[in-house]
Amino acid sequence: VSPPMDLFEILTDSTRRKILSLLREKHLRSVDLAATMRVGYSAVSYHLRILRQAGLVTQYRQGRLLLYALDDQRLRTMLEESRSHVEDWSNQLLIPPVQRRTFAPREHYHRGE
Repeated sequence: VSPPMDLFEILTDSTRRKILSLLREKHLRSVDLAATMRVGYSAVSYHLRILRQAGLVTQYRQGRLLLYALDDQRLRTMLEESRSHVEDWSNQLLIPPVQRRTFAPREHYHRGE
């Protein structure tokens, strides 16, 4: 059993991004995804399993058909968590403003004479 992938690993794969894009338009069967994408059924099944495990895609039965759809609530939650995480990192990486140095007036300089 391989360790779970994080969201960024999942989204780096172009096949998975294409599946998410197609499912954003409408709910589809895995065979329809394979035909539209012109890839093998086993490849689509593999990627759908990863997307389901990540909570990005759900499956449901409509009669005898098994359809796949985006899990909208899960995606919304992940986007909110990602935004919060990015904001936290941005705040940690911000460099504090440069302190302005104040210099003594010219007459206070000693020339060593």
